[in-house]
Amino acid sequence: MPARELFTRCLTPVTARGWHVLTFVVALSSLALQIGLDLSGGQTAGTRLMRTIDRFSFQSDLLVLFATGVSAFRPAWRNRLWQVICLDAVLGSVAVGLTYLVLLRPVVHTTGWDGAAGHGLHYVVPLLMVVGWVVFGPRGRIVGSTVLLSMLWPFLWFCWAFGYGAITGFYPYPFMDVDTLDHPRALLNSFLVTIPLLLSATALWRLDHRLATVELLRGPAADVSNTTSRVCVS
Repeated sequence: MPARELFTRCLTPVTARGWHVLTFVVALSSLALQIGLDLSGGQTAGTRLMRTIDRFSFQSDLLVLFATGVSAFRPAWRNRLWQVICLDAVLGSVAVGLTYLVLLRPVVHTTGWDGAAGHGLHYVVPLLMVVGWVVFGPRGRIVGSTVLLSMLWPFLWFCWAFGYGAITGFYPYPFMDVDTLDHPRALLNSFLVTIPLLLSATALWRLDHRLATVELLRGPAADVSNTTSRVCVS
């Protein structure tokens, strides 16, 4: 049996749901482990936990948890909010995975349980989320308004991070540290960061439609993929 035909035969509702369950379990385990490590920090437990929640990567994994949880356990639930959250989950996974792989891996070294939580949140979960979206879909659900609405989460996150930093003096990333930089520079850096996010969301939109077109051109094989997509999110 040709490899392409074998791969297509694997695109079943059961396989899709199994992948979403796996991603959900890994994301939940990584988040629970990180929260447990923070809460075991003695008198600084509350501070450590808030600083973890303050990070873009933690919130990205929360979106992954929600998106895959719905796909795995409530496949009949579908609305515009879920479509935006799903796109944000993929977008956040791409941003977190690339950022930690390219920029932070050479300077961040963790071992033990901290290392396990960090690798789960920053490498394993993003990889599972992106691969699951590319392979299992859904297809053709992203439109222009979805892309624009997906930018609401990064905007709200920046507002939260700057507000929390103004109160506590903690900023999750150096490019937005007002204590080191002045306010205009920190705000400009944050604005510049949103540009790649918007471009990435637009690229995912285009990729979504291209993959949908490829599935339609496959003919009979497309029925399997489309059924998988409907079961995942419809």
